[in-house]
Amino acid sequence: MPGTLLRRMRLLALRWRSVLATTGIVLLSVIAALALFELVVDQRLKIRSGGSTEAVAVERPDAPPPTFFAQSFEREFSLMDPATGRILPGGRVTETFDQFGMRALSTRSSFPDATTVALVGDSYTAGAEVPFEDTLQARIAARLPGVNVMNFGVSGSNSRFFAAQARGFIERTGKRPDIYVVGLYKDMQVGDIPRREAVERSGGRVMYRGVQISRTEYERLEGSWIRRAAFEAGIFLREHSSSFNVLFPPRPSHGFAIPQLGDLTPERFAKWRADVLASLRELGTTSPGARMIVWLVPSNHDLLHKMVARRKRKPRPVPEWVGRSDEFWAGLSRELRAAGADVIDPTETIEGLLTGPGGEYPFTASGHFRPSAYAAVAERIVPCLASRLDARTAGTHPDPSACL
Repeated sequence: MPGTLLRRMRLLALRWRSVLATTGIVLLSVIAALALFELVVDQRLKIRSGGSTEAVAVERPDAPPPTFFAQSFEREFSLMDPATGRILPGGRVTETFDQFGMRALSTRSSFPDATTVALVGDSYTAGAEVPFEDTLQARIAARLPGVNVMNFGVSGSNSRFFAAQARGFIERTGKRPDIYVVGLYKDMQVGDIPRREAVERSGGRVMYRGVQISRTEYERLEGSWIRRAAFEAGIFLREHSSSFNVLFPPRPSHGFAIPQLGDLTPERFAKWRADVLASLRELGTTSPGARMIVWLVPSNHDLLHKMVARRKRKPRPVPEWVGRSDEFWAGLSRELRAAGADVIDPTETIEGLLTGPGGEYPFTASGHFRPSAYAAVAERIVPCLASRLDARTAGTHPDPSACL
């Protein structure tokens, strides 16, 4: 009897050792697979933006926060292979802001000329992820000597705040623009309209430890240390672990943008057009008599869908919402022209960079412009601007064809 019990105990111990060994092998295999995945696939996300990382809220985006004034910082960017969706190494660029909080060549800017052009918009206007000389501002300034070209762009902004942005910059610089060049991002997932909707529904956005969140989310974080700890852990994993991002894909932040792909209806179109027109009219009041040129920033998401539809292997049709989005922006363009603004839509020009000779994808992995895209947009905007400036100087009517 004792011998039988001893054999059973030995057999049980052997089984436990086998289970532990198998479990150890499985765990080691999983760890090795995750390590290999991290080495081969880069799906890390850049969550924190520049500026203060203190645990305080700063209202956005009517003016750059004071921490942006007269400083430079490096921004990393990644590229993307549009055929495979792979994220590729990009590099770093130094972004410099002057004493007024504007993107600039150096930390000190002066604007001595009598005529002033001001660019208003979001990160496409500010020139995120490209050197200063490749920004739209720098390209326009190089082609229009004797004109102040000022950059009122604020990353993450939307047309709802453009008037407030302009007022802040005008107050700091003492310069009222003669012409506004306004950028409206057409993307219906994270562009101007989704950002406006997010502000309307979530009570606005704040910066919390370098991350844009809704005011509602900020109030929840302030009320719970557990939420704050989970928030910090989530940001760390998003920025450092590709596996985490693949296993737990990030959800769209409703504090920044609310995708509108399922709500592109004529009723919504009418409201959005009225809202954007009202915001641009308010922008016009910040510098009475200033002419307005509106350029539409193409959607990188729309371009990717069009690429998939054109490929030879496993093509998929372009989603219906792409056409409905185009319908909305075409309607808004007509209303803007009727209100006296010039409208430039460089979408075909930008998409041509990919489909034409060379085949360069004109966006970074985050959806910002590459230098070639800014060059293409400048080629469309500069003749329009020059025509309007010449007509203003001569006191004549501008040539409508210069802005088509």
